[in-house]
Amino acid sequence: MAAAATSARRLPRRPPLRGLDELRRTREAVSDIAGQLDELLSRLHDPASLDLGAPDRLAGAAHQATRAFSALAQLRRLLP
Repeated sequence: MAAAATSARRLPRRPPLRGLDELRRTREAVSDIAGQLDELLSRLHDPASLDLGAPDRLAGAAHQATRAFSALAQLRRLLP
């Protein structure tokens, strides 16, 4: 009977390593995006400090955000 009780208990399901890697990359991407947006906001306080590359950096941040949210959507499908 003890063997049946032991086998009836199951360990919590662990997400696959691929999912954890995607989550780590997504977290890093979101952190990078936040840093870029913080830098842009600080520059907006002083319009004289804006440079011509700001729109390109903002477009890059938007692209990274799209990729990060796509990765999160993929992770959602992996979880129960």
